[in-house]
Amino acid sequence: VPSDKFSFMNWVIEQWGVRANVTAGFGKKDALRQAIQEYSQKADLKRTYCHTGWVHKDGEWIYLFSGGAVSKAGVLENFDVTLNDSKLRGYQLKAAQDQDDLVRAIRASLSLLSIADPRIVFPVFAATYCAPLGEFHPIDFSLALYGITGRGKTQMAALSQAHFGAQFHGKYLPGNWSSTANALEKQAFLAKDAVFTIDDFAPQQTQADAARLNQTAERIFRSQGNRSGRGRLDSEMNSR
Repeated sequence: VPSDKFSFMNWVIEQWGVRANVTAGFGKKDALRQAIQEYSQKADLKRTYCHTGWVHKDGEWIYLFSGGAVSKAGVLENFDVTLNDSKLRGYQLKAAQDQDDLVRAIRASLSLLSIADPRIVFPVFAATYCAPLGEFHPIDFSLALYGITGRGKTQMAALSQAHFGAQFHGKYLPGNWSSTANALEKQAFLAKDAVFTIDDFAPQQTQADAARLNQTAERIFRSQGNRSGRGRLDSEMNSR
């Protein structure tokens, strides 16, 4: 229950259903609020992160991914990272089992340089390793793979995306251009310091559909270039 809604006690039935029956009478809700707070003084405090990427905690840089975190000491067990967007839950990193496992992973990554024309594959490969550095060196550009259907654009992007989670493949990528601009903007915000692929830019529908798709793309690319999403106000005209 969000703290700004807790004191109103209107959430009791919504959250607890018929298991909780607040006694009828004036002031009973407030008495329930007091009771909960009185018996919750020793409640555990837990921080849940809802994005990927770098955070600076206790003098150390830590990289977050879905379900965990990693530092220079290896995978950390005491970090709660929950990505509520189902398409972002594929951002999962696994620690190398040993030195040989690490060498195999590096060689597998480098082998991607031989799968396509260097003019195509080198920018994609460089962007893959550039993405995690966004916290330290602002990235104000995006890559767009362009070509006719069936030339492997999605597969090329998926190989880059898979560096941030083995679950990613050509049929499972975090973003799709059919989503609304607001949804894509939020996904890109949460997928911090990582490759975020938006697939299937195909404006061959009606003229109105094509205009909407182009407008969405312009907004996303411009936001990345400016490193700032579209500003919004709440109902009281304050910045959200």
